[in-house]
Amino acid sequence: MRDKMSMIQGLEQKLKLHQGLILSQEMRLYLELIQMPLVVLEEVIYKEVEENPLVELVYDDLAPASRDPEDFDIIRFERFTLKDYMLKMVDYLAPTQKLREIAEDVIWHLDDHGLLPLDLKTLAKEIGVDEKQLEEVLRFLKSVGPPGILARDENECFRERGECTYPSNGFDAEEGVKYGKPDIVLTLDGERLTAIVMTPEVRIVEYGENVPRTSQWKEKEKKALILVNALKRRRETLKQVADILIEINRDYFLNRKTEPSLIKITELAKRLGFNKSTVSRAIKDKYVKSPRGMHELSSFFGERSMRMLAMKHILHLLRTDPDMTDEQIARKLKEMGLKVSRRTVNKYRHEMGLKKK
Repeated sequence: MRDKMSMIQGLEQKLKLHQGLILSQEMRLYLELIQMPLVVLEEVIYKEVEENPLVELVYDDLAPASRDPEDFDIIRFERFTLKDYMLKMVDYLAPTQKLREIAEDVIWHLDDHGLLPLDLKTLAKEIGVDEKQLEEVLRFLKSVGPPGILARDENECFRERGECTYPSNGFDAEEGVKYGKPDIVLTLDGERLTAIVMTPEVRIVEYGENVPRTSQWKEKEKKALILVNALKRRRETLKQVADILIEINRDYFLNRKTEPSLIKITELAKRLGFNKSTVSRAIKDKYVKSPRGMHELSSFFGERSMRMLAMKHILHLLRTDPDMTDEQIARKLKEMGLKVSRRTVNKYRHEMGLKKK
């Protein structure tokens, strides 16, 4: 009797270890899948369907991921680049119309890092001004731009900044057109928004009892089960993210607000019950299609998105009323859906060179 009990306990322990191993493999696969955008995920799933006879698509409408732009949605993003920042600073601070016009021409000659590789004589000729005028404009731009702006090369830039980074550090990359497939689609019925996660569904193929269950077969069956469960978890996570996105941005998607409300990744992680790393994976390289167009999912979350949007609004507010206090700006930002403290407003003003007079 004692031997029988020991045998049962041993089997139970082996079963728990086996289940734990499967869960561990499933978690690893889930973490890999959650960071994949849809176009990459499709390729992975199609490859698995081809190689594993126990995996099939629930709806057999998945073809190999196409790279033809005609099969993708065009995604145009609103960005706040270094050039956007410099143009706003010129518009806000330039003392004369003539200086403003020359400064704008100079800004469009900056490279993506904020460097100006042209020498004074060549640049003056291209813009059509004399060198003395141009020198005055360059001094002005250096006074309102981040350290290293207009540097001729990297050595000069890094020396002025005191570190090996570019003036463009912290700003968005230059605006462009991308092609992609939305990972989340927000549909509108009247005023009701619903989120659909565009994750292909797979299932395990059922075979009759007569099929021999070899070790190779069992291994493929285990891989199929892990894939099905990991995909389910991925879909559930993105659905939770999408539901929170709708909750905080319903008015934006319904065209009642001009700017979206943002939430920090730490706050999103807390609401989801996940760690910050998992949430960062979930929103990275994903796209959302809404009634207002295509968006980067990460643009609605994260400290960096909040910082860039707040800086853009601060510039606009101070251009409208240069005498606004930090507290007044913070209140205005709150009305726009941006929770920024007075101290943080003051910090951003100093970073942009817009100190109170």
